[in-house]
Amino acid sequence: MLADWDAGSTAAFVAKLSATESKLGLTATHITDPSGADPATTSTAEDLVRLGEAALSIPVLRQMVSLGQASVPMTTVVYNLNFALGRDGIIGIKSGSDSSARGCYLFAAQQTVGGKPVTVFGAVLGQAGGALGPNTAAVDAGDALVKSAFAALRSFTVFTPGQTVGTVAAPWGATAPVTVKVPISLIGWPGLSVAVKARARTIDGALPYGAAVGAMQAGVGSSSTTVPLETASPLGGPGAWWRLTR
Repeated sequence: MLADWDAGSTAAFVAKLSATESKLGLTATHITDPSGADPATTSTAEDLVRLGEAALSIPVLRQMVSLGQASVPMTTVVYNLNFALGRDGIIGIKSGSDSSARGCYLFAAQQTVGGKPVTVFGAVLGQAGGALGPNTAAVDAGDALVKSAFAALRSFTVFTPGQTVGTVAAPWGATAPVTVKVPISLIGWPGLSVAVKARARTIDGALPYGAAVGAMQAGVGSSSTTVPLETASPLGGPGAWWRLTR
């Protein structure tokens, strides 16, 4: 009914889903029906994480998946099967199960790490469940992943003020060490590689200690921090001969 309301027909709605799938780069996802109940509708944990990030960027949907229960017109109170909501910072997203996919859980959790809010997305698929059932098994497995992920995350100081991060070299041959003006701290886990980029301004004369000479960006994944760069010692100006010959 929702598919018909949104797109005019089930086929048109599935076409919209496929277009969104391509837009989000879900290369391992194949959608054949609007509900996901068709065994031919398939995806991977990696693609579902991308989908979860996109879903929580929609404020109304973010609010819906955070509800433990809801009063729906013409029926009773509907309870969210995601019973881990609120536990370990979990804020959504969706759990479910059927005989083909077994227990599945797409989740998001938010905690503060190093004074910054950090959101972790994850997906659990194909949980058999045993006596507790596949939905319970999937949610419990997701909660265990949340605990493990946040236990590994911490704030790392990549560069500190006074630490030499580079050298500024003037055309006339003078050089001076460069440092960051404020500390660069990033959230991550041991073993991650930090991507560093520097942007320098043109030097056309002598510079005192602490002069602004550009900016440095350091990042892990899609998260980055940009801070000013400054000289850690004075930079001498061009000599008379250099000026006369240029």
